[in-house]
Amino acid sequence: MSKGVKTTAIIVVSAMCAATAMPTMADDEITRESVEPVDTVFDDVQLEQLAQDKATGIEVHFSDAKGNISSSADASCTFSYEGDKLVKRVSTGVGKDVAPYVYYKYDKDGNVIEIDYRLTESSDPCESYEYEYTGDELTKEYHSYFDPEESPEIEAWIHSYDGDGNRKETKRYETDSKEKVGEEKYLISTTTYTYDKDGNETREEETFTEDGSVAVTAYAYDKDGNQISAIAEDDFKETDTYDKDGDPLTENWYEYNEDTKDFQLAKVYEYTYDSKGRYSSALLRTSKDGKTLTTVGRFDVTYPKENGSAFADVSADKYYADAVVWAVKNNITKGTSATTFSPNAPCTRGQIVTFLYKNAGSPDVSNVTVPFKDVKPGAYYENAVKWAVSSKITSGVTATSFAPNATCTRGQIVTFLYKAVPHFDNAPVSTNFADVSMTAYYATPVGWALLKNITGGTTKTTFSPNAPCTRAQAVTFLYKANQ
Repeated sequence: MSKGVKTTAIIVVSAMCAATAMPTMADDEITRESVEPVDTVFDDVQLEQLAQDKATGIEVHFSDAKGNISSSADASCTFSYEGDKLVKRVSTGVGKDVAPYVYYKYDKDGNVIEIDYRLTESSDPCESYEYEYTGDELTKEYHSYFDPEESPEIEAWIHSYDGDGNRKETKRYETDSKEKVGEEKYLISTTTYTYDKDGNETREEETFTEDGSVAVTAYAYDKDGNQISAIAEDDFKETDTYDKDGDPLTENWYEYNEDTKDFQLAKVYEYTYDSKGRYSSALLRTSKDGKTLTTVGRFDVTYPKENGSAFADVSADKYYADAVVWAVKNNITKGTSATTFSPNAPCTRGQIVTFLYKNAGSPDVSNVTVPFKDVKPGAYYENAVKWAVSSKITSGVTATSFAPNATCTRGQIVTFLYKAVPHFDNAPVSTNFADVSMTAYYATPVGWALLKNITGGTTKTTFSPNAPCTRAQAVTFLYKANQ
C-alpha cells in the first residue's frame, strides 16, 4: 500500500447524475486487480446505507482488466478497451439515479482528458469531468452537470505550480459556461498551498471571494512522510495511524461541535492486512456522542489462491515469489529455462518491452516497421519492440539500433512502466529520495511508482535510479502496477 495514501473503502460503481457528485478517486489499489482508471467509490454515507442493507457483510469478486467486475452489492460492470486504454464501462443492477454508461477519452500522451456519464448509451452526458494538462501538470479541471430543463452547472479549478512541481494556487469558479471561467465575477475562492522541506503539503488557505473569509486546513506528518493529521478550523479534524510498513491502520474523523467549541469524534475507519501485507478489511464505526462507537459496516477482501512457483531459484519466501507466479500464469514470461527464472539477473531492454507487450495483451503490430538493424525478424522481442516504439514507451538508442540486450536501469524500467500502464496521475509527485532530482526524466514515474506502492526504493532515502534492474524487480514492479 502507498505510504500516506488514504484508502477510504470501497466498491466500484458508476457516478450519480444528481445534485451531488461522488468523490473522484486517484487510486483504489486494494479492491481491484488491474482496471484503470476507476474514478468513483462509495463514500461514507453510502457505506453506512450499504451496511444496513447487507448486514452479513459484502463479498466482492474481481476479474482482470479485460474481464468483468461483479459484486454481491448488485453492481456488475463490463469494460471495453482500445489497446490498453479503458474507453467504456457499463454497469448493471444500479439505482435509477446512477448513470450506468461511462466513457473515457485520452490525449496523445495517455492522460485522461474526459469522463462522461450517460443514462443511456446514446443519450447526451448528464455529468462530465474534463482535464487539461500543461506538460505533466494538471492545470484545469471542469466538472459539469447537465439538466435539459436548466442551464448547465459547471465547477472549474485552475491550478498553477511552483518550480518544484508543487501545486501553488487553485482558483475555483462556478458558472454556466466554460467560456466564462476565468472571469472575476464567477470566482468562488482562491486556495494557496504551503509545503515543508520534504515537499509535503502542510497548509491550505482557501479565501472566499464573496466575503473575504479564509478557511485553513493544516497537515502534519510523521518521520516517514505519512500524513498523521488534517485540521480545518471550525470544520473537521482527522488523525491517522500507520503500521511499521506505512500502511494505514486507523482514520479518526472528528466534527466541530458548536456547543462545546471543540472537535467531537464522529467516525473511525479501521484497516487490517493479511500475512502478505495485502489489504484485507475495512471496518467503519460511528459515534453520536463522541465517545461510544457503533459498528455500521465492514468490507472484506479475499484474494485468489495461486500455485507456488515451479522455478528452483524462486522460493516462496522471496519478495518476488507472487510476482513471478503471476507473470507465468499470465504468460508475461516463462523464465530463462523450464526450472529457472534467474531473478537476480539484470533485465534487458528486450525483456522488459516483451513483459510490457504481453501485459498489454500482445496487440497486432503486423503493420508496424522499425529501422533497427539489431532487431532481427523472428526474435522473441521483435513484436514487443514494434509495439513499444509505436506506443511511444521507448525509442531506440540510435536511429538504427535498439540495443535489446543492453541492461535496463531501475529509472528506465519505472519510466517504461509509467508510460505503458493506464493511470490517472500525471502531475509530478515529490519523493524523499535524495538521488531523484525533480528535473530527472524519471522523476514523475518514480513519484508515481512510490505513490502506487509499486516500489519503496532501495532504502528510505534512495531509489538507485541508475542501478541495473533485476528480472525479479521488473516483474514485481509490473505485478504491483496491475493490482
